[in-house]
Amino acid sequence: MDACIRAAAGVLLISGAGILAADCGRVGPVEGVLVGTFETGGGPVGLLPERLHGIMTLTSTSGTQVSVSIRHGEFTVKLPPGSYRALGRWNDQMCTAPDRVLIRSGRRTVVEVVCKRALLQRIGDKSG
Repeated sequence: MDACIRAAAGVLLISGAGILAADCGRVGPVEGVLVGTFETGGGPVGLLPERLHGIMTLTSTSGTQVSVSIRHGEFTVKLPPGSYRALGRWNDQMCTAPDRVLIRSGRRTVVEVVCKRALLQRIGDKSG
């Protein structure tokens, strides 16, 4: 019998409780939570950011990728601890966070991915 199962069984026998707090099935580190925004930036003074929709792809230093759908410019995703690059895709536009995102075990991290308006205007302007 596995040591974790023996210990859990002993706790149940001693306490007589049906609740077990041990986490014997956990393998590896606890995930962290990444909370982010995806919006426009730059442009004329006084112009407020516009929240974007699209896909956010997070790539770890080991090459593992996780993609999440973004609605109304906000996203939340659980990730294993590590360093990630955040790349947002809106229509044909690719926008990245200025720095890598560091996810820590059991912690909440915030990131803002901004698509510069000047670039968005050039993409939208097909006149040449």
